[in-house]
Amino acid sequence: MGGEPLGEEILIWWNFVGHSKAEISEAQRDWEAESPRFGSIPEFDGPRLTAPPLPWKA
Repeated sequence: MGGEPLGEEILIWWNFVGHSKAEISEAQRDWEAESPRFGSIPEFDGPRLTAPPLPWKA
């Protein structure tokens, strides 16, 4: 169950999903820059989570 296998490589690191390490690195940079790409939760006024360091050289 769970559907058909994907025909391409998918990488997941922390909350980031991409087709390459470069895409994951870009997502992490966007997260750290508080890009609107990730939206916001107006009712939450706590600190933004800090992503762990990438396990490879970006």
